[in-house]
Amino acid sequence: MVREIAYGYVEAVECAGEDLAARIHVAINTYQDRFCMGTRDINSNNSQHYTDSYSWQTFKTIGERIINFSHGLRRLIKPRDYIGICAANRPEWLITDFACILQSFVSVPIYRLFTDHEISFIINNTLISVMVCDKEMLSRLIQLHTECPSLRHIVCMDSIPLTMPKINGLSIHEMNAIERYGSIKRYEYVQTKPDECITIIYTSGSSGFPKGAMISEKAFRSNFPQPNLSFRNEPVKLCYRPLSWATDRQSSIGVFLAGGRIAFSTGDVTHLMEEVSLVRPTSFSGPPTIWNKIYSEYKTTLALMTRDQSNTDIIATIEETLLQQFAKLIPIRCKLIAVGGSMVSPVVFDFMKRCFRHCQIMESYGTTESGGIT
Repeated sequence: MVREIAYGYVEAVECAGEDLAARIHVAINTYQDRFCMGTRDINSNNSQHYTDSYSWQTFKTIGERIINFSHGLRRLIKPRDYIGICAANRPEWLITDFACILQSFVSVPIYRLFTDHEISFIINNTLISVMVCDKEMLSRLIQLHTECPSLRHIVCMDSIPLTMPKINGLSIHEMNAIERYGSIKRYEYVQTKPDECITIIYTSGSSGFPKGAMISEKAFRSNFPQPNLSFRNEPVKLCYRPLSWATDRQSSIGVFLAGGRIAFSTGDVTHLMEEVSLVRPTSFSGPPTIWNKIYSEYKTTLALMTRDQSNTDIIATIEETLLQQFAKLIPIRCKLIAVGGSMVSPVVFDFMKRCFRHCQIMESYGTTESGGIT
């Protein structure tokens, strides 16, 4: 492997090991000058609206934050203990995830839409002592503190209000402060053994409390085969589904390890297809609801355009033209479409294959429990 710079390549980069932590270090060192993670810009004249541009941080910047945060967290927690992550999709979510891997903390992603009862159950079930969250989740976690005896620290990705009162038995930190501490105080990296748990992913139980899937380092790493490095092929991903779910988290890590770009959605589903056209991802995964909606709109439009037609050749021409128009919903750079979460109907799946002919179409579900089995 070679380190990439703006104009050419220098220095061979050796991977010290095959574990996931070593591969994170290699990606950081190899792709330093590439864009890594980006967020959509807010309109300067109206903070409720977004522009059509993204601001990007390089692998060097993101890598420094990952390393600093991993060292800073050692001040609060020791290796093999549990850290919860509960926040909207953003660079800090993945920075926390990677920091956990570097110091052998067991990460526990928590879905933000879980009820308070479900969140407290997960914290108590895993004896989480540190929660990393955004400002939207901060007040909820503070209120749950009395129900969660193991919780000792909350790290907020955003600025903490100056009026925040002190709470007995609970320390609240800003993520930036932990990163600054980690930039000064260094600890030995701790390697997670292949058969040790690296993360616990909770999904909604069929009944009762959420169920947790314990994933070993070896099993988690198997989702990310060693990439066939090509500096001309840069994967691009739009991260819009919750990172607390297995699919988007795994694909985001895979893009990072391959030196690709991860653009984070604003979270407004009404602008999803607009963001797809802005980011132009090289692959796109969506639940059946998205493809069902596209198919429904296609059928409605086709019915309106052919209602006065009886000539089968004309109808076929109209249908082909309409398919070409709907195909533009997925940019031409996208080469892979995945249906995730659950199965889609055969009718919709057939429509997808006819419409998005420039893409390979595949289905993926059950990855939380089983991993990336094809």
